[in-house]
Amino acid sequence: MDHTRNIFQEHKITFVERRHEYGSVYTYVWKPIEPVLFMAGQYVHVRLEGLPEGVKAVREFSFASAPHDPEIWFGVDQHSESSYQKKLQELVFGESATLFKIKGHLSWPLQTDVVMIAGGVGVTPFRSILRDAQRKSLMIDATLLHISNQNYLYEKDFYTLPVTYIKGARTNLEVELAKIVIQKPDAIYQVAGSPLFVQTIVGYLHAKGITNIESDEFKGLMETMHIA
Repeated sequence: MDHTRNIFQEHKITFVERRHEYGSVYTYVWKPIEPVLFMAGQYVHVRLEGLPEGVKAVREFSFASAPHDPEIWFGVDQHSESSYQKKLQELVFGESATLFKIKGHLSWPLQTDVVMIAGGVGVTPFRSILRDAQRKSLMIDATLLHISNQNYLYEKDFYTLPVTYIKGARTNLEVELAKIVIQKPDAIYQVAGSPLFVQTIVGYLHAKGITNIESDEFKGLMETMHIA
């Protein structure tokens, strides 16, 4: 199925609920009014309604849900106090938003081993990918290294999905990475998280001779982000 032709198509979704995961991290659950075609691991531009004129009403979010799921999930770190952020927090059941420009930086499905490295909420596209792999019974050899300071988003889900799930902290990041690089030198490495996290991991991998790398920088709610 060719999803590229749908890149500029707009889709209406309605708000269902806001689930508290931990700290400032929430999952936003939406119901599509009509089917939304996307591939696992992609991200989308989300336009909220009711924001004042002159306020940026669009942000990018990666799908945490898989294409077959009846609901659309976005994992969001709500640490900022932007107008967009406040509007998200004030959403009530049935309010609508618009999705458009569905894009992706991560290849899927893959025909080779894959190592997924996520920083915090950057793990969301990997939940989408691995749920899709489970649904389709894809024969993949996937490893997920999830780096976080304390809590691990969707941790329980990953223990039930087809992946070797490794939890790590920033204090032992290089140790965990070194182990994986030795074991998986020929795998595709997919990195997702904040721009600084992605740059750090990609730089480390290059230094270790890993060149088959894809990355997804989470701009999310950054006020200075560029909507492409």
